[in-house]
Amino acid sequence: MSQRRGSLAGLGFSVAVACCATLTACTGPGEPPAGTLSSPSSSPTGTTTPTGLPATASPSATGTGGTAASSSVDPSAYQPATSTSPAKNVPKPVMPEAAKKKDLDGQKAFIQYWIATYNYMRESGDAAPFLAACEKTSKFCAGSVKNLDDFKREGIWRVGGTVAMSEIRPKADGSTATSPLLTAVSVEAPTEFYTTDGVAAQVKLMPAKRTYDTTIALVWTITRWSVFECGNDER
Repeated sequence: MSQRRGSLAGLGFSVAVACCATLTACTGPGEPPAGTLSSPSSSPTGTTTPTGLPATASPSATGTGGTAASSSVDPSAYQPATSTSPAKNVPKPVMPEAAKKKDLDGQKAFIQYWIATYNYMRESGDAAPFLAACEKTSKFCAGSVKNLDDFKREGIWRVGGTVAMSEIRPKADGSTATSPLLTAVSVEAPTEFYTTDGVAAQVKLMPAKRTYDTTIALVWTITRWSVFECGNDER
């Protein structure tokens, strides 16, 4: 995660810009941090960073750098990414009814759903659910999708890197009923990056688990929550 400092526009607080390969948070275009493409042919901005996460691979199927699942596996079943193949048939998160409530419990449930869409996007390559849960003006969300597109263009997929959030709570400073700020602890699993030729040399590996203090700005728009911006401070 990048340690460049910046402030989220209009939020009045400062965070470390977390980009690509984590629940990454970006407040705007920046230098490619750890886990982003570093080849001259691509110039990603930033990306990010719940319940509803896809099931993790069992030891008999795959893991970080693992081997492909047995040929007896149902071809329509979820297959996590391996060192030789991207994930297949990734389950799409479904927003729970609790996430539609205009209260603190609804905010927490929505954030868990949102991070599930983020994990789903990075594993499946489908950004639609993630973008639907974001404000159109969110630089964090736009940067996340830009980074995904750069990876797809280079034929890169990731193994691991799932982000989980816990300890979600209100942040007093700057919050309002319709534009709340919340904090959380985000933990990202170790990540490896591959192409059909093997390890993706143009991306920095993330061999260790990473933990972040995360601040999320939500906004209530008519009938639902959406993410306005997000920032991380690596511990």
